[in-house]
Amino acid sequence: MSQVGPTLSLPVVDQTEVHARTTEFQIIRRNFVKNRGAIAGLAIILALVFTAIFADVLAPYDPIEQSRAFMEPPSAAHLFGTDALGRDLLSRVIYGARVSLAVGLGAVLIALLIGMFVGLMGGYFGGRVDAFVVMVIDTFMSFPGLLVAMVIAAMLGSSLPVVMLAIGIGEFTLFARLVRSVVYTERERDFVLASRSLGASSFHILITHIIPNILPSLIVLVTLSIGNAILSAAALGFLGLGAQPPTPEWGNLVNIGQEYMREAPWLVWFPGLAIVATVLGANMLGDGLRDALDPKHRR
Repeated sequence: MSQVGPTLSLPVVDQTEVHARTTEFQIIRRNFVKNRGAIAGLAIILALVFTAIFADVLAPYDPIEQSRAFMEPPSAAHLFGTDALGRDLLSRVIYGARVSLAVGLGAVLIALLIGMFVGLMGGYFGGRVDAFVVMVIDTFMSFPGLLVAMVIAAMLGSSLPVVMLAIGIGEFTLFARLVRSVVYTERERDFVLASRSLGASSFHILITHIIPNILPSLIVLVTLSIGNAILSAAALGFLGLGAQPPTPEWGNLVNIGQEYMREAPWLVWFPGLAIVATVLGANMLGDGLRDALDPKHRR
């Protein structure tokens, strides 16, 4: 009598299980890569960062060195021309990227820290704390952010740290409003209520549960705010309240160049184009991140 061996059964691959293995990060990355505008914005920002880091290597001349080549138009020797003091404009625009990027990042970091603290306090604790937070936010929002920055810069003096602080204080309400509204929703989630019932402190709940859940929204707002901060820094520089000569800063370069607009329009064109390209790149990158992180756009 023949013996029948054990039957070998192959596991059936569940397609839904395979699909579930796709991590959230992979979905975000795939949606981001599909967005051509986001990729273009990322390329512009990376080019700006590269230029700022390696300005010493990329700049053909010393940005503050004067020569007798006064107001020369763009040529092979000076691709962006020279200014009224004979300084190479390309070198000044390249070094201006370092200054503008530092001011933009510093201002956004200050706005983020202030806005997160204010928004977390109001959104999590509510009651009188939230009423006070709303009053502070409404008070600052009643004035344009650039106007607040101008007043602070005029009071404390014109220097790069002051410009960062002025722009940061003028823009913190954007982060405070976002954080407050998101925390209002997150604090009523089941895992937050369960953690609170187990005796977890408010600090532990904020650090462990709430802040990680608002990070995607903050990343998008930070990216979008960098362009606005650079634009505000350029506006302060144009008004003479930003970086002072001979420090090369894009707004300051436009301010100096507008005096010679008829004789040497390139003095305004090139730093102006640098400002436009940077703000456009930051906005395109921020829009791409927003779409990639939005669950409605995930596929």
